Amino acid sequence: MKSPYVIGTILALACVLQPGPAAARQPVTGTVSDAATGSALPAATIQVEGTYSGTIANAEGRFQLVVSAYPVRLVVRYIGYATATITVEGPTDLVVRLEPAPVTMPEVVVSGEDPAVAIMRRVIERKRIWRDRLERFRADAFARMTLENDTGIVTISESFSSFWWDRDKGSREVLLGSRRSANLPGTSRMPAGLSTENLYDDDVELAGTRLMGVTHPKALDVYDVSLAGTRRLDGALVFDIDVVPRSDLASAFLGRVSVLDEAFILLEADLRPGPSFLFPPPIRYLGIRMTQQFRMFPEGFVLPVDFRADYEVDVGFSGLLEFPTIRVRQVARLDGYEIGAEMPDSLADGTARFIADRPTTRGDSLVAAGTLVPLSEREATALAGIDSTDTLDEAFRPRGALARFVRISTDGGQGDARRPRRFTPAAEAWVDRVAGVHVALGGVLKVAPRGRLFGRAGYDGSPGTTNWGLGGSWTVVGSPPGLGFRGNRRPSDPGWSLVASFARGVEPRFASRTQDAFFNTLRVVFNGHDYFDYLRRDRMEAGVHWAMRGRLRPSITLAWRHDRDRSIAAGSPVRFTGSATPRANPAIPEGTLDAAVLTARLGTRPDDFGFGGASGGELEMEAAPAGLGAAAEGFVRFSGRVDLRFVTAYARRLIPNTLDLAFTAGKALGPVPPQRWGVVDGTGGWSSFGALRTLEDAFYEGDAHVFAAWEHHFRTVPFEAIGLRGLARRGYGLILAGAHGRTWLSGRSRGLAKHVPTVSPGWHHELGISVSGVGGVLRIDVTRRLDAVGWRVGVGTARLF
Repeated sequence: MKSPYVIGTILALACVLQPGPAAARQPVTGTVSDAATGSALPAATIQVEGTYSGTIANAEGRFQLVVSAYPVRLVVRYIGYATATITVEGPTDLVVRLEPAPVTMPEVVVSGEDPAVAIMRRVIERKRIWRDRLERFRADAFARMTLENDTGIVTISESFSSFWWDRDKGSREVLLGSRRSANLPGTSRMPAGLSTENLYDDDVELAGTRLMGVTHPKALDVYDVSLAGTRRLDGALVFDIDVVPRSDLASAFLGRVSVLDEAFILLEADLRPGPSFLFPPPIRYLGIRMTQQFRMFPEGFVLPVDFRADYEVDVGFSGLLEFPTIRVRQVARLDGYEIGAEMPDSLADGTARFIADRPTTRGDSLVAAGTLVPLSEREATALAGIDSTDTLDEAFRPRGALARFVRISTDGGQGDARRPRRFTPAAEAWVDRVAGVHVALGGVLKVAPRGRLFGRAGYDGSPGTTNWGLGGSWTVVGSPPGLGFRGNRRPSDPGWSLVASFARGVEPRFASRTQDAFFNTLRVVFNGHDYFDYLRRDRMEAGVHWAMRGRLRPSITLAWRHDRDRSIAAGSPVRFTGSATPRANPAIPEGTLDAAVLTARLGTRPDDFGFGGASGGELEMEAAPAGLGAAAEGFVRFSGRVDLRFVTAYARRLIPNTLDLAFTAGKALGPVPPQRWGVVDGTGGWSSFGALRTLEDAFYEGDAHVFAAWEHHFRTVPFEAIGLRGLARRGYGLILAGAHGRTWLSGRSRGLAKHVPTVSPGWHHELGISVSGVGGVLRIDVTRRLDAVGWRVGVGTARLF
């Protein structure tokens, strides 16, 4: 029973069983308290004797249990108190006072090993025996989640479900009833069983981090355990054992577990993630405390009867974006177990794990559906008082300079998916030394179920000319391909499609792996330096596109391109600071170029800003026949890139240590004009992975090139290891990096150039170290060139993921 649902709710703010007739299900209510002090006993368990049916008390000791008939015998337990068995003859409101049991410490034999080690060793051994026999079960599940800000409860959501678990088929859940505050949308549904952790598991998934459970077969290699004390339950000893990770670097828990003597099973676990539970900005703090009780059933299986958790998250960038603290409180109950119950084929054969569209999910159906954990007075007041105007936008309205760009939605981002737009508008703007200020407006239009059109129109201020484009696609088989603003296909859309486009405007002479219009605009307006060279191009393209779904998302495009390229001079500089005269834009060999182009893609590309890595690749082959414009002799050109990411250490963490590799290479056969040369990128003033950091504001070019870059991100581990936990909590990480590249230019390709090319004099090697996470989003690099004298200190985008 894993729960991506609860953590997902926090970070994002980011069938078969019907309830029986109401007359056949009668409630028993009551309160459980300490007989000596009168104080409530939260989470006391109440079980129908001899059955799997039961519930727990709320924070005020109140409980509600639905029974099928009277009389009924209830067993009320709380560790450290004498168990009470009560016969109930009819509907009533019970007052149950439990007598405290004497606290004793067993005789401890002095040895080199804490007695808790032997106890936990027996717990682990017993678990292996009964877990191997547990194949499947069904249970009734109830859950409540309350979302709070600094001033009080914001939303309440409750659900009652039939939950199925099968070792081979996984988990399924059917919602039978729900209730929620008026400010949650009617489509909002929360799973009960799927949102409940099982702290008896070998591994527990929290927010993408896999923490080793306290009963994992290797737990005693990772945890230090010590006996904290004993209590009694039904005359038997209960050992309270503290668990602490041996290393602050281990993905493990801190807390206490309670073990029943002789049976050697967990009765209760009170745990929170250990010190290694860290997150990158903008998450500044995520605190979790989880408490769970277990019960041994007649077959010898030990299963959870409840789950209680408190989550607290602090999100923001200091001075730029500050959110109110987000708190989530969760309580869940599991009962009505049917050990060995077969999952119906209608559930097992479906892809949905959570089915929430049944008629029983009316807002008032929860009370009739089954046993509840009663609302506390505070929760009941909030549920009655919250109305539809109490939105999450208001409750978690951020402060700071970036606050206006943030919107919180309660529909889980599904609003647009349910109402697809016929037209998707888009806009672009940048500054360069040739076009001056470039602006364009346009978008993508759905013209038929299988047809899409895209278009754009804009203006380049410096030459005073227009830029525009028009194109579209028609799907032959499968789904229509996604079209971007400029008509590029998205490889994740499956099927065969015909594509065609025409575009006119100012374009960079070469493609860059690491530089884009955004960062280039910043360079131009603040220091007058433009990384790219430019040409004016008319491009007509037509072809066929194929893609399929899957983890690797393969796609192939085969197209015929017709380019008409012309030289263009640098225009008037547009900048806020700096007085340097922009360098001249080199001329190109003008004319037309016709070519067949085959492009194959696999996997994903790293994000443009460099926050994260990826694994994927791209291969392009271009063949230009002889006698066509600038390609008078014809040529064949190959180019490709490969990005690889490997997890190297601390794989249990949300963001483990990783090794990122980047390779690019290209080779031309025949004389190739400069607008088809490949490049090895320099930094362009901004330190980027995939570029030579000691080649500043420049690039190497040629008709053949090879480049390789690598960096190993140790994340926060080095700072944790030496005790600098303050830096680790702020997301500071350490990176070791290197890069190597070279270009070549043949005499025949050089003869086509109208400028002096920047070919590398030989191999360029460099090695550096970086501190990532400075200020939350930046990295500081110190890089040394190995093949020549040269050092560079640079600033770039932090490697957050």
